[in-house]
Order: sequence, then C-alpha cells, then structure tokens
Amino acid sequence: NEYPAARTAHGAAVAGNALVIYGGMAKVEENMWDGRTVWSDLSDVWIFDLVGKKWEQRGLFPTLKRAYHTIVAWDEEGDGNAAAAAAADPGRVSLAAFGGYTTAIDP
Repeated sequence: NEYPAARTAHGAAVAGNALVIYGGMAKVEENMWDGRTVWSDLSDVWIFDLVGKKWEQRGLFPTLKRAYHTIVAWDEEGDGNAAAAAAADPGRVSLAAFGGYTTAIDP
C-alpha cells in the first residue's frame, strides 16, 4: 500500500517533521437491514513525512491491535527531524501507546 487505509479510533502524534498514526479500526461492512457496522481492528504504523509529503509503513513487533488510544512519538536523537531519522535509521523514531483497548488477547 502507498498510504494507510481509512480508519477511525486511531492514535496520531507529530514528532519533528513526521506525523505518526497507529492502529484504530477500519470499516469492513455496513448491514443495510439493521444498520449494524462491522469493524476490523488495525495494528499498523504509518509515518507521513510532512516535508516530502510521502507515507511509509513501519513494522511493529509484537503486533498489537489497538483502538481509542493515545500515542506519543519522538525522535531518539532529539534533532526534531523524525521523518529523516526514520528513513536513515528506523530505530531512531520511538512510539508509546497509552490506554485504549484491543479485542485480541495481549501476549
């Protein structure tokens, strides 16, 4: 994928020149008879370079589906350029998630 799927209930944070989004829920289907919406929990992490205007998907291990949470992202080097840091060294950009819930059992 070139960009993240449409979602709701995700976490988002800005770290330097990067917008980071994590998790949330994607709409799978809507039942036209009873109005019920079926959602799929997401565990993906995406970084949007605010200068270069480009999305990049990042790995997360272990994966953890999370929704209705808050995240904080930062550049480990502290120079404010998290997008360039992620391109040069993925380990430089860190992410912490707080609260929310998951429908999967945590390891």
